[in-house]
Amino acid sequence: MTAEELAKANNLNTDSSLTPNQNINIPDIPKTYVVKQGDTVSTIAKKYGLKTNDVLKLNHLNWHSTILIGQKLKLISANSTSSVSESAVHQGQNAVSGNTISSRAVNLALQLTQENIPYVWGGNSTAGMDCSGMVDYVYAQLGIALPHNTIQLESYVNEKPVSQAQPGDLLFWGQPGHSYHVAIYIGGDKFIAAPDYGQNVSVGNISAFPPSFAGSLR
Repeated sequence: MTAEELAKANNLNTDSSLTPNQNINIPDIPKTYVVKQGDTVSTIAKKYGLKTNDVLKLNHLNWHSTILIGQKLKLISANSTSSVSESAVHQGQNAVSGNTISSRAVNLALQLTQENIPYVWGGNSTAGMDCSGMVDYVYAQLGIALPHNTIQLESYVNEKPVSQAQPGDLLFWGQPGHSYHVAIYIGGDKFIAAPDYGQNVSVGNISAFPPSFAGSLR
């Protein structure tokens, strides 16, 4: 479901403000889903705008569970109210409308912040990821292969000042050729990153942790 479809179903605009615990109509989410070849719980959840953790919990699964082709998964509980949580509202306020690669990357990255994904050095999956692994994972979902290495990522972008960064651009910390951290810029002086050990993928603020330079994918 796109943001436009959700807005239309609730007589809203895509830039309408929501309030915590506001009830909205989500018409296109089936109660169950039959697993097909290539499916994962994460991809199924993303398809319907759900949180992976919620689908796992609803089906008594965990991150290490195996799902089988033909298996029926619950997507909505019998007493679901389609109530929007405060964290989901905050995510929606940062969401970018449109179907460009950049806007889709921003919205995919935002969804990761709702899934309690821990920082894991060398990781690039929803079980755990590091900074370049998060960038690699997001763009892989869009069919773009990127290296799992911050310095190597520099060669995939056109460098620009941070002040000129656009949503979907990459932000780098450290001097060119020696960068040590990377994130996805989402606009409004905010970015999404896998910060460090003991922290989950989350939204950061440029003013609190200023990047050194930015770059748009070539």
